[in-house]
Amino acid sequence: MKKSLALIGIFFLTMSFGAWAQDMGAMLSLDTHVVDSFDGDGVYPDGGENIQWIAVGSQNIVQDFPLTTQANVWPREKFGENPANSDDLRALAINGAFTQRGRNFIEIIPTRDGSTPSPLPLTDEVRALGVWVWGSNFNYTFLAVVEDADGVQHRINMGRLNYMGWRNLTATIPNTINQRNATFPLRRTLRLVKFIIDVNPAERADNFFVYIDNVTTISQRRIMTGFDGSNLTEPTVIDQIWEGQPINANAGQVGSDVAVADPTKLQEVQVSTMNDPSAWVGQMRRNDGLITVRSFEGGAADKEPLNGEESESDEQNRILGTRIQFLRRSLSQFTIKAVNPIPIQGVTKTISVWVAGRNTQHTLSIVIRDYEGRRHELVLGQLDFSGWKQLSVSIPENVVQNDPNYGHIAGITFEEFIVHADLLESRGTFFLWLDDVRALVDMFAVATGRAEDDPRDELW
Repeated sequence: MKKSLALIGIFFLTMSFGAWAQDMGAMLSLDTHVVDSFDGDGVYPDGGENIQWIAVGSQNIVQDFPLTTQANVWPREKFGENPANSDDLRALAINGAFTQRGRNFIEIIPTRDGSTPSPLPLTDEVRALGVWVWGSNFNYTFLAVVEDADGVQHRINMGRLNYMGWRNLTATIPNTINQRNATFPLRRTLRLVKFIIDVNPAERADNFFVYIDNVTTISQRRIMTGFDGSNLTEPTVIDQIWEGQPINANAGQVGSDVAVADPTKLQEVQVSTMNDPSAWVGQMRRNDGLITVRSFEGGAADKEPLNGEESESDEQNRILGTRIQFLRRSLSQFTIKAVNPIPIQGVTKTISVWVAGRNTQHTLSIVIRDYEGRRHELVLGQLDFSGWKQLSVSIPENVVQNDPNYGHIAGITFEEFIVHADLLESRGTFFLWLDDVRALVDMFAVATGRAEDDPRDELW
C-alpha cells in the first residue's frame, strides 16, 4: 500500500514539474531583429525617425575624410548572386585615410538628424549582435559600443577585418551588461551607441574602404504567462490604460541622463590624477628587472575635463611614468602600487585610465578590494597600441560593494596596477605612462539611503 502511494505521489510530482517546466519554457522566446538593413527603411523604434549614419575620424584623419555613401552592393552569401530586389539593396560605404600611423580610428554613429549622435534602442533583451562587414585584409578591429540600462557604455569586440570580402561578424552580449530589472518592467533597453573601426598602429592607413550591411540582433523576449495579471506588464496594455496621462517612461533608469533627481545619476569621479610620484611605488622581483617611477609634464590630448569643467591647475598637466629594465626573459610582472589605497565611495560601475602604449603584448590590470576586503584583479586590456588610449573595465556583479543591512554605506578600494609581461617581449627597456584614473559611480545609496535621524553606528 505504501509503495503504491509512493508511486502515485511520484507520478503527480512528475506531472506537476513537467507542467511547470513547460510554463517556464513558454516564457522565453528568441527572435531575430533587423536593426538597420541600410536600404533606407531603418527607423528608430521609439520615435519613428529615419536612422542616419555619420562617420567621424580621429585626430590624424585626412581633411574632409572619412567619406561615406550608400552603395548598391550586397553580400552574396546572404542575398544570393542576383536577388529580385537587387536595385533596392544598399550598404554603407566608408572611405578612410589618415595622415600618419598611430592610434587611429573611425566611429560610425547613428543619428536622427544627420549630425547629433543618438544611441539606437535595441529590441527586447539582446543576446547577440551581428553585422555584415566587407574587409580588405587590413589588420583593423571592428568594435560595437553599447549602453546598458545604467548608462554605462561597453565595448564589444566584433572581430578583426584581416580578411577579403564580406563576412558576418557576430558577438554575444555578456551577462554582466545589465538589461533587466528585478521588478516590472523586467526589461531595460540596451542601446547601440556606435561602431568603431580601430586601426592597428603598425598597419598602413593612408587609404582604405569598408562596407557595412544588415545590422541584426538575436533577442530574448520574456512572455510572462505564469501569474494572474501578467498582461498588465505589456507596454500596449499600459498605454491603453494610461492613455493621455503623464507617465514617467524613464522611471527606474537610475544613472541615466533623464533621471529625475541628481543623486540618482551616475557620476564620474576622480580616483587619481597620477601627478604625484610620491603616492605610488613601483615593485618588481629583483632577478626580473629594475623599475623606476617618476612624474613628467604631459597628458592625453583627447582627455575630456572631469564633468565638463576646465581646470587651470598645473598639476593636471603631469603624468606618471614608469621605466622597466628587463634583466631576463620570463613571465614576469611589475606593479605600480598606491602608497595609501584609494577609497571609491558609492557603487562603482566602471574604472578607466589613460595609458600611452608602445605596441607590446603586455597586459595591464588593476587590483581592487571589495566592501568585504576581498581582492579582485580586473583586466583592462593588452597594451598593443601606440599613443594615448583610455582603457576601462566594468566592475563584475560578484564584487560586493555594499552591505544590505547598511544601505547608506557603499564602496570599493583601488590598490594597484599590475602589468603582466609577455614572454617574448620582456627584454630591453619598456616605458609605461599613466594619466587620470576615473570611476563611474552610482551615488544613489550613499546620497539617499539614510534618514537624518538614523543613529550613527559608526560612533561606536
